[in-house]
Amino acid sequence: MLVIGAGAMGILFAGYTWLAGHRHLTVLTRRLAQARAINDSGLHLKLPGEKLLHLKPQAIAAEEDDKLESQPDLSLVTVKQTQLIPVLSWIRRNINADKPVVFIMNGLGHHDYIREALPHHRVFYGVTQCGATRIGDTKAEVRGTGVTAVGSLAGGTVDSAPSFSRWREDIAPYLDVCWTNRIEQTMWKKAVINACINPLTALFQVPNGKLADFPALTQLMKQLYDELQPLIQAVWGKETPSILEEGRLWEEIIGVCHRTADNHSSTWQDIRHGRRTEIEALNGYFVKKAAQYHIDLPAHRFVRQAILALEEMKNDDER
Repeated sequence: MLVIGAGAMGILFAGYTWLAGHRHLTVLTRRLAQARAINDSGLHLKLPGEKLLHLKPQAIAAEEDDKLESQPDLSLVTVKQTQLIPVLSWIRRNINADKPVVFIMNGLGHHDYIREALPHHRVFYGVTQCGATRIGDTKAEVRGTGVTAVGSLAGGTVDSAPSFSRWREDIAPYLDVCWTNRIEQTMWKKAVINACINPLTALFQVPNGKLADFPALTQLMKQLYDELQPLIQAVWGKETPSILEEGRLWEEIIGVCHRTADNHSSTWQDIRHGRRTEIEALNGYFVKKAAQYHIDLPAHRFVRQAILALEEMKNDDER
């Protein structure tokens, strides 16, 4: 089995896969230095309850164009959207088209790049409620677990990926992984949640819970949420209630803030560490999609531009 990406989520899924008994495990890193560190000392995942899991996967580096020793039965792609293009090139060169590849990513729009780059591969998409924070090149801490939903945008069924079914069964005691025939709707719901929470946590430099604690921040979050409803109606039509969960999606956003109160969003962490954020796959995606329907999203335009400005300023400070 192969996990592509050794960030926080990659280490999380690699750790639980190892815990489930999959010891023939390879991790693809972007940097050679990280691959060497993993091969030297393994990976460490701090599980809920303070237990520390040590695993020893094989690590290979994309920047060295390292090759696989054998074809993986299943590949999980856990990189951020900003790293997707070179990963797709590596997959096209190294993974046979008949081997299933599951992209577990935030945001929207990545399926267009994937469909163009891998037209013949067996591609599936995933959305996860799990959270983790990376602590250096070889360690991560689980900051929350939940459902990981996987499905096909091309009409595939769970029966078309037996290796996924086996992995799901093996990992069931540790992680809740399910198959859904409505993965696109699930991706949209997760993107709405992230687009309402992530940019505000980065702009105000607060953990998620503060957005529900301070009425002014809650109102800003509600403005982002309300602004998306005409777009969702235009794109999804009769399916709109299933996206908005009959109005309960706003309650879910508040619930996420409470359940992950002490967590810092990936956007906040990216800004802090001088990395490119996934803002273009969240608020940026919605702004561009809305323009196709002649719908204006001023609040989303503002937070997108503000996050891009923070990226520029952080990069300028580090020059």
